[in-house]
Amino acid sequence: AQGAFRGNLAFIGVAVLTELAEGAQWLPMTCTDRGVLSLGIIVPAYNALAVTVLSAAGATRSLHTAKRIATNPLLLGALSGFILRFANWSPSPFVMRPLELLAATALPLGLISSGASVRLTGLRARLMNAATPVALKLLLSPMIALFVAELLSLSGCDRQVVLVLAACPSAVAGFIMAEQMGADAQHASDIIAFSTIAWFPMMSGWLYLMTVLF
Repeated sequence: AQGAFRGNLAFIGVAVLTELAEGAQWLPMTCTDRGVLSLGIIVPAYNALAVTVLSAAGATRSLHTAKRIATNPLLLGALSGFILRFANWSPSPFVMRPLELLAATALPLGLISSGASVRLTGLRARLMNAATPVALKLLLSPMIALFVAELLSLSGCDRQVVLVLAACPSAVAGFIMAEQMGADAQHASDIIAFSTIAWFPMMSGWLYLMTVLF
C-alpha cells in the first residue's frame, strides 16, 4: 500500500525540479527551494503513514505502532534537520564533504538493493500485482495533484512543484522499511522497480500535458 503514495521525492523529485528550473522564467533555484521546503512536511508525513500502514497490515498494537513512528530514522533525521536549521547551526566543510559523498550513494545503492531482490520467476504475476499501486502512483496521484493545483489557482512554479512531486516513482525507502518491519519486501521491490521504469515516459507525458493545458 505504501508504494501507491510514497514517492522518491528527495532524489528524483528535487533533481527533476532543478533541471526544469534552468532557463525558466522564474529564478533558477525557486522551484528547487520550494520543492525542498515541501519535503520537510511531506517526508515525515509519508513515513508516519507508511509505518502506520505496515503496522496495521501486521496487526501491530497501537502502542507499538506509535513507538515505531517515534523511532523511525527518517522522521528523526528530518526532525534533527529542522532543529539544526532553526538553531542556525551548520557543520564545517570537513564534516559535510564526507556526508555529501555518502548521501550521493544512497539512491544508487537503494536501487541496486531493490533491483537485486527482483526475481524473474513469476514475473508476469508479480507485474499484475504491482500494476494497481504503480497506476495509483503514476496516474491517479498526478491527476489529483493537478486538480488540487487548479482548485487552489496555483500557477507556474507552484503547479510544477506539485505535479513533479506527485508523479515521482515509489520511494526506495519503502523496500527497506518493508524488510525491517517484516512486510512483503518482494512486493515492495516490484512496485519500486516497475514504477521507476514506467516513470520516465509518464513524467514526460505529464509535463507535456501541463504545458499544453496550462
